[in-house]
Amino acid sequence: MPSVIDRTPFDSIVEYGHHEACLHKYNRSHKARCDLGSRAYAEWFQQYWVVFCHHRWVQYLYAEREFPEFRQPKYHGRIRRDSNGRIWAAGAELCPRTVAFVQRMFLRENRPWEMLTFVNNRREIGQLGYDYQEVRKFLIEFGINECRLNWRDFFAVEECQVKAEYRRLFGVRA
Repeated sequence: MPSVIDRTPFDSIVEYGHHEACLHKYNRSHKARCDLGSRAYAEWFQQYWVVFCHHRWVQYLYAEREFPEFRQPKYHGRIRRDSNGRIWAAGAELCPRTVAFVQRMFLRENRPWEMLTFVNNRREIGQLGYDYQEVRKFLIEFGINECRLNWRDFFAVEECQVKAEYRRLFGVRA
């Protein structure tokens, strides 16, 4: 359940990620009182890219944002909340407690869960009081594996090459 609608002006995860990495570089350099350059830039991707993509995927699922990198129209807006606060996906109501659990594990900053993590932790999920079949049903609707984007496919470590890479990959203006 996304808590805040993201109102950033970026139409692309690539542009948005570049912006966040530059902010990280600026903040780390300011804190260190010297320019850390591409080292701080690359550090952001190594530490935060997966969680960043997970957050963007949730926005995509709830139709809060549309990103060309996902290119998964069957998932865009797939999860909806009705006026009574019930959560729906593909015409079936989902358990709000299960949805909250999956999103909490999927969006956590320290080692976010992927699909295989949920499968491997089936017993622990049951011990925590969640019905694994409900979790599995939501995982299928959630499409976790569809949001995997390797940052190395989009970014050269040198920042000046980012826009050219974006143009090359997506054939649009940068």
